[in-house]
Amino acid sequence: IQSEMLENRLNEQVERQISAAVQRLTETTLEGYGLSAEKIVTEMDTSEDGSIYIKRIILYLDKQSMAQSAAVRQVLEQRLGIPIDVEAVG
Repeated sequence: IQSEMLENRLNEQVERQISAAVQRLTETTLEGYGLSAEKIVTEMDTSEDGSIYIKRIILYLDKQSMAQSAAVRQVLEQRLGIPIDVEAVG
């Protein structure tokens, strides 16, 4: 039980680090377009062998920024190799 708790804690730390790295990369990419995200969500899962992987990223943009959402999605998907969903906020 103790090793399971340790493994869960380690996985949580890894997920937070991955999420933070994805957020930084996403924010940097958006800044190149003069945009910023209202919110960035990284959805992750654990495979049967215990590997943590990113399922998708959800990018929340304000309505003004949505005009460039297709370009932003394409660039981020190429850069990260992960499906990107862009949703409007407000």
